[in-house]
Amino acid sequence: MTTSSARTSLVNVGVHPEGGWVVAVIAKRTYSIVAGRAAPAEQQLPLVEGPLYSEDGALLLHDSDCLLNRQLVDVVIAGHAYPAQGYRTLDARLRVGGELDLALRISGDRRCWVDVNGTVRFTEPAVTDRIPLGWHTAYGGVDALGLEVHGCPIEDLAREARLPYDPRFGLHGYPRNPFGKGYATVITAANAERVELPNVEFATQMLTPEKLPRGDYDHWPRGPLPASLGWLPYNLFPRATLGGLPPPIYDRTSIRPEDFVEVYTGAVPARSLAPEGAAQDRVDVRITQGSAIGMRARYVGPGVPIELEGLHPKIWRWGFELPHEVPQLVLGMPDERPEEPPALASANPMSIPQSRPQCPRRRCSGSNRESLRRHLRMRAGPTARGWRARPACRHWCRSCTRTQGRPAGLALPAGWSGSSGAPGRRSSGT
Repeated sequence: MTTSSARTSLVNVGVHPEGGWVVAVIAKRTYSIVAGRAAPAEQQLPLVEGPLYSEDGALLLHDSDCLLNRQLVDVVIAGHAYPAQGYRTLDARLRVGGELDLALRISGDRRCWVDVNGTVRFTEPAVTDRIPLGWHTAYGGVDALGLEVHGCPIEDLAREARLPYDPRFGLHGYPRNPFGKGYATVITAANAERVELPNVEFATQMLTPEKLPRGDYDHWPRGPLPASLGWLPYNLFPRATLGGLPPPIYDRTSIRPEDFVEVYTGAVPARSLAPEGAAQDRVDVRITQGSAIGMRARYVGPGVPIELEGLHPKIWRWGFELPHEVPQLVLGMPDERPEEPPALASANPMSIPQSRPQCPRRRCSGSNRESLRRHLRMRAGPTARGWRARPACRHWCRSCTRTQGRPAGLALPAGWSGSSGAPGRRSSGT
């Protein structure tokens, strides 16, 4: 599916999750980084107006640029990690202002093996010159031995219904990433060499031989997050569950919804993990977030510094600042002269109420048109120190709007405890 166009801006209208309508002006700007400075690129990439998939339709290559109601900033990197010549491993890093600070361990190809005492061990990483930063090199995959020994009931159901069957999306695929490496419930001398290990891991979630076997297929929530820097496919957990599908089977006797890393970092509400709940109860606006868990920021604005280590083919530490320019917006009502407010620095969508609700503070009750005009005037000017919060009423009037701190966002993998791959609790301050 390829749904891109030559447009670099458009207007989209949707329903706000708290009621009323959202009118959004969406614009895309492409920059080239030259000598540490961001300058507009000669070729401006058009908006991707619908998801782009791989040939088999399983992997999301690029999410839509036009989704509304995103609460956080999605950070996506399409590229490779570059170990030094002759090296087997690399400690890479990504920093986005004060919001993201991800430490990654990059390794050449590895496998596991079982010694004469029955102990699982890892081979030395192979020498490599670059590793892709996608889902295929992160933790995950299909438990091949479990599939061979126990089979998959989903395969039988698909055969009866004469539907195609893909083991990656069956009972023995890792729900967070069935495309990756390292997922296995049991390691034996017979299947050890078949288990490839991930090339890209979060430094705080690295696999160990002791924690490699998951024990049972329904213990998958205790596994580590895949360290993918690409787009999060709609058919993976948690995005599929946020769209209304039941969560993948897990051991509810020993694992609570609150134990999911996605829940205690705020990426998924606990109610979405109740299998007996209705589909509409599982649906959540966070399905619009297109980046992987751990790759989301609360605020990324003009002048925010970006720094990458080990992720550039020639420069070890590559950094730049986001451009200081902010978009200009012109509003033209029918039969009226267009107004050009000052530059906007906030990315929050505009909200137009369906009716004319009375403000709780009794200070505004204007029409939709007037409230939108007031909203644009109110939003003018830089807001680099904080986000404009939604006012108590939906008329976006000056008297009801207050500037508050940024909304709570996603805790980062750097705040997790332990290196076993099992979810740890966040440390204080994260």
